[in-house]
Order: sequence, then C-alpha cells, then structure tokens
Amino acid sequence: MRKTIILSALMLTTAAAPSAAQGWTEGLYIRLFGGGSFLLDDTATLSNGRSGSVSFDPGFAWGGALGYEITRNISAELELIYRSAVVSSFGNPALGTGGDYASLAVMANVTYQLDGWKVGLGQRLRPFAGVGLGVIEEVDFDLQGGTSPGEFSDSGRLAFQVRGGLNWELTRNWIASTEVRYFNAGTPKLGGPAGRTLEAGYQSIDVLLGLAYRF
Repeated sequence: MRKTIILSALMLTTAAAPSAAQGWTEGLYIRLFGGGSFLLDDTATLSNGRSGSVSFDPGFAWGGALGYEITRNISAELELIYRSAVVSSFGNPALGTGGDYASLAVMANVTYQLDGWKVGLGQRLRPFAGVGLGVIEEVDFDLQGGTSPGEFSDSGRLAFQVRGGLNWELTRNWIASTEVRYFNAGTPKLGGPAGRTLEAGYQSIDVLLGLAYRF
C-alpha cells in the first residue's frame, strides 16, 4: 500500500542520515517512535441511514520525524505517523461484522521541554509538552459484513494533537523518550463503493516510545 511505501522510505532516510551529518546539521535531529494507539469509541453512520456505536480493540502507531532545536528548550519538527485499529464491536449489526480504521498523517509539531534533572554522568531527564497541526494524507475504514461492506476512504482533512512526555538524554547525541498524546481528526466523511459514504469519528490516545539522534 501507498502508506507502507511512504513510511518505509522515511525509515530508510532517517537511518542513513547520521552518516551524512556534518557541521551544517547542528541543531537537527531525527526521531523514530512506535507504540499503542487506542481509538476512542464513536458513532458510525452509513449513507443508507444505518447508524450505531462502534468500538475498537487496542491498535498501534509508528512513524518518524525530522526536527530542529530552535533553542535549548523549544523545537519544531515535521512528523509522519501511521495508526491502525481493529473494530471490536458494532452497536448496530447492520453496520458490519468487523473491520479496521487506519490513517496516515503529516503533522507539524512545536515542543517545549524543561531543563530537567541530571540522573547520571552525562544523562538528564527532561519533561516536555507540545502541540501539532497537520493533514490526514489518507484515512480509511475497511468495513466487513453488514449492509454496505467495502473500503471507505478520505484525504486532506485537518487534524491536531496534544503531546506530553519525558525525554531521557542518554548522551549528547542519543535521546530516548516516552510520551502520551491525544490526536483528533474530527469526523471524516469517507467515500466508498457505488457512491456510498460512511461517517465515523477519529480520535485516539497514543502511548509511544521513541529514540532520537541529535546532530
């Protein structure tokens, strides 16, 4: 799928970047991350009038970011993140018997981190908080069973997120992190087969681990 190709290219680029680093990269960093994504329960509505609640099993999220430290405490970055969760149940059986809801988003984040505390030789813990605004490159709901099975998708929708967590500066260059974030893409209207549509809210709570390399 297109999203897999894009993410794979990003992973390869970030993995190769340290070897190309010279003085001009000072202030830049790359970050890889992944973890659990918990899509919040919502209501799904088909264009044929069928409507009901939808719940999801715990899913996953992973991606990468390229950022720049504007000051010691403030940084800005461009992030690519993929999320996916499987349906656990529908409140109305006519909606379907299963499926999954996934998205690929490009986000611009601004982060503020405190100076923190030294915890060892050359190591420091630094709490951080941030916000992000971006665009859903693709969001799709693969609906199984019910009265209107098929793939429903949309793109170009605005989204925002709020983040908070802890950076652990292992060395001058390597930083481990843990964070919790809230992501909201509103209620996309997804187009499907034969002109049918599906509306379902897309909000998630993500718990992520990351590793960054600072140039």
